[in-house]
Parts: sequence; structure tokens; C-alpha cells
Amino acid sequence: MAAKQKNQKAIEKVMGDFRLFAKNFIKITDNNGANVPFVLNPEQEHFMKEMEKYNIILKGRQIGFTTFSLAYMLYLALTNPDTNYLMMTHHNKVTQSLLRRLNKMYDMLPHKKYPNLFPKKKINNRDEIILIITVVFKLLLLVVQIVFQVIRFN
Repeated sequence: MAAKQKNQKAIEKVMGDFRLFAKNFIKITDNNGANVPFVLNPEQEHFMKEMEKYNIILKGRQIGFTTFSLAYMLYLALTNPDTNYLMMTHHNKVTQSLLRRLNKMYDMLPHKKYPNLFPKKKINNRDEIILIITVVFKLLLLVVQIVFQVIRFN
């Protein structure tokens, strides 16, 4: 019985901290094609410390912010019931590519080891994923094909 309580506390700790969740549950494909645990790099760690409610990221390529954003979106969806998440890209094919990556992250979660921890997919198509928690999480995708966009924050 004590081992079960210890395991439950460990799960609660991991589910309560994105860094631990990513390291223990998210798998990404490295440059050699191997699936490895997602450990935040220094740029991602810095962003986590400085992150606010609204963030604009001006970034170079290949530093992992897309992967970070997808993993963080999945984490938030799994730990915050009744929430919606939006991805905006410049082209429909890019959006669909990101959704495939998000699906892969979800599919690689340890569902068999923790059968009641992760929600099941209700809808999974090229435009959205709906997971059943106790309430519905819906990932909405919006394709924005505009050259300029004005963003206003209240």
C-alpha cells in the first residue's frame, strides 16, 4: 500500500511540473531519428522562467520553440480541464504538420503504464484533436494566410 501511495505522489509531482512532465512523458525525435525524452535546453529553460500570460517569441530556427510550444500545449490540455488551445501558422500544410507532431507526442505518452492518467482521443483528424478528460479539451487550428496582422493585448 505504501508503494502505491509513493507512486501516486510521484505521478502528482510529475503532472504538477511541466519540466518533469516533459522529461518523463514527452518523447521527441532527435537528429539521429531516435525517440528521446524531451529535456528542456537552456533557451527553453530561460523562456519558462520569463514566460507571462502573453508571449511573442522572435526566434531563430532549430532552437526548439515549436517543440516546446507543442509539448507545453499538450501538458496544459492534460492538466487544465475545459480549455482550448490555438495554433496559428502561415499555411494549412504547416498547421497540419504541427498537428501530426502533437499527435505523435500524445501517442507516445505511456498510456499502457498509466491507463487512467491520460485522456482518450474522441476526435482526431487533420484539423483538430479532441480529448475526453472529464470535460472536453479541444485543440482548434486556425490557418492565417495574411501578410500582416495586428495583435492587441488588453
